Amino acid sequence: MSLGSRSVYRERSVVGTPPRGWTAMRAALNFDGSARELLADMAGDGGAVIFVDNLDFFTPEERNTVVDLIRAACESE
Repeated sequence: MSLGSRSVYRERSVVGTPPRGWTAMRAALNFDGSARELLADMAGDGGAVIFVDNLDFFTPEERNTVVDLIRAACESE
């Protein structure tokens, strides 16, 4: 089965990016803060990189989550 097939993508998607944006991801993680706070917490060791692989296989709803996280990472204080 090729990586581009629908069934392989669906299996990978279940454990990947939650659809419907940051608010849905926040609820799925049971996280109380903002996207920026989550990213800052994850980068607590002093460095951070966000890798987005195979974006062309993401559903439009999953892309909303990625866009929200990238926006949060780009916000300046």
